[in-house]
Amino acid sequence: MDGAEGVIETLARAIETLDGHLAETLVPKGGVELVYARTDARDLLGIAAPARTIRTRADIEGAKRSVAFGSSVAEGAPVARGAQGEAARTVLTAIRFDRSIRSAATLRCSEEALAALEALFFEVCTYDRDAVPPGIQSMDWGIASCCRQSVPDAIVDRGGGDEEHLIRLLGENPVAVVQQIIKIGTWLERT
Repeated sequence: MDGAEGVIETLARAIETLDGHLAETLVPKGGVELVYARTDARDLLGIAAPARTIRTRADIEGAKRSVAFGSSVAEGAPVARGAQGEAARTVLTAIRFDRSIRSAATLRCSEEALAALEALFFEVCTYDRDAVPPGIQSMDWGIASCCRQSVPDAIVDRGGGDEEHLIRLLGENPVAVVQQIIKIGTWLERT
C-alpha cells in the first residue's frame, strides 16, 4: 500500500480513528499536524497530509473530505501530496536515519504530556533551539541530533523565545502514530 492511493487511504483511516479520541490538551495552537510519507519520499511532494491541521472534531471531519494542491482546495479527497509544516519536515529528516519511519504528528508539549510519555515508556529525545549552531535551521538540526543513534518514539522541542513547545511523535505509519496519541490522551484523562 505504498502507492499514492494506499498512502492516502491509510492516512484517512488514521484520521478517522482519531475522531472522538483527541485530548484537547494535546492540541497545539496551530493544530495537530499528521503526515505520512511514501517510501520513496525525498521532498515534501512525497508526503501526504490533511488539507488543514486538526484542532477540533469538525476539523477531523473536514480533514477526511478535503485536499489541497498548492493554494487550491478540492472537496472529495481526504489528503494532499506535498505536505507543508513541521511534521512533514520531521519525517523527511527522520527518513534519512530510518527509512521505516514514515509518519509524524505534532502535539502540544506540557509537563502533563511529558509525564505521560515517561509513564508509557516512550523513547524520548529533547533538543533545545538555543543550542543550535549559527546558520543552521533549528528544527532540522534538532530532529537530526535526536535521530543519530536511533529514531525515538517522540522528539520534544523546547521551542525558543515565545514559540510553543511541541512534541513530535514518530512511527512507521499514521495508524500507529494515532494509536500513540490516543494512549497519551487516555493516560492524561486518568490522571
